[in-house]
Amino acid sequence: MKKKRFTSTLALGLAMSCFFVGCGADAEDKGKDSSSSSSGQVQEVDLLGLNKYEGATLDFAAEGYRKYQDATDAKIQARILKTASGQIYDKQSVTFSWEGDGSAQYTVYFSESKNFTAAYEKTVTGTSTSIGYLTPGKTYYWKVKSGNGVTSALDSFVVKDTPGLFVTVSDDTEGTLNMRDIGGWKTLDGKTVKYGMLYRGGELNALTEAGKKTFREDLKVKTEIDFRTAGQDDKGQTECAFSADATYIKASFTGYTYILPGFSYKDASSIQRGYDERTPQALKTIFSTLSDESSYPVYFHCIAGADRTGTLAFLINGLLGVSYEDLVRDFEATSFSVYGNRWRSDIDGLNYSEYHFNDSGIACQNSSNWVAFGLLYKEMMARYGEEGGTLSAAIENYLTSECGVTVEEITALKDIMLY
Repeated sequence: MKKKRFTSTLALGLAMSCFFVGCGADAEDKGKDSSSSSSGQVQEVDLLGLNKYEGATLDFAAEGYRKYQDATDAKIQARILKTASGQIYDKQSVTFSWEGDGSAQYTVYFSESKNFTAAYEKTVTGTSTSIGYLTPGKTYYWKVKSGNGVTSALDSFVVKDTPGLFVTVSDDTEGTLNMRDIGGWKTLDGKTVKYGMLYRGGELNALTEAGKKTFREDLKVKTEIDFRTAGQDDKGQTECAFSADATYIKASFTGYTYILPGFSYKDASSIQRGYDERTPQALKTIFSTLSDESSYPVYFHCIAGADRTGTLAFLINGLLGVSYEDLVRDFEATSFSVYGNRWRSDIDGLNYSEYHFNDSGIACQNSSNWVAFGLLYKEMMARYGEEGGTLSAAIENYLTSECGVTVEEITALKDIMLY
């Protein structure tokens, strides 16, 4: 499927003059900070805006993606997907800015602690910086230190909770596409999938040095799992794309209903589709890895982070107890990336008011792509589920009976990923 070449940036400036908010002298004084210079004199600098947003909630998701995620009616979701075709939301960032003191460079610090322990820091030459991802639901503190040694006042904000939030690796425009944190989803028994543990996305062959540093030092990813096939579509990759110290696992399989033994489907073009016999070993390797806490955080991918990757995300979060409705939203988010539409099923209707998903479970069935997310769900429940049973139980039955994944490994995965 041809990649779309558009880029969208969401910039939320955090430095605004007091004219816009009606600040008086007291508010202006709050933006001042005193520091000692090398000469022993006290310097004062007004870094506007650092206190103004204290405690505010910042949304790292684009408006269009937020509307889709918030929609609970399937027809509304279909309308958003159909009309948003071509809109790109997988490269979002929040821009933090300040008024400087004439320094040649500034260092910006972000931390979950007021003491700035384990802080993320970034040195820039201007008076702003863009951040592509911070953990949703967390409170962060940030401050700026100028090259002249002046430190700004402390500010705080909360990252809006967004299950399946797109992750933008700052300073890397092409190396990471359709990347998302698969955490944040609620399970049917009231638990939550942890953020910052499992990231899904596209291939990393074009990852820049800045992108590699982000994976190593900021996201602290320890394991890369690659679903592509050696010598066919992996571009010759044989080791981790971002760190010689990280684990690289090649676990090749084909997505959707290709993972189901005995699956056979001939479409209208007489294209025969069938079971990928590599599946059991691949999924056994993957789930054994995910049952080991030392493997985390993990990045898993195929080429586009859509089909094979979407299939594994379905198996993981479905096993953890996330509802099918939410699994669909995580899967369909690829539609807002450069890799194009991925729907649970085809969308029928002649205009906006009539758009709706049909019951085929298949969104695409041509010689180059097979998108059958809805059909995978139906087949999983029909083959491995029980009447009135859950998708989680059906997936567990599939993994244990067909792929050799043990109950102990599944229990360990749940203990690691849920709270």
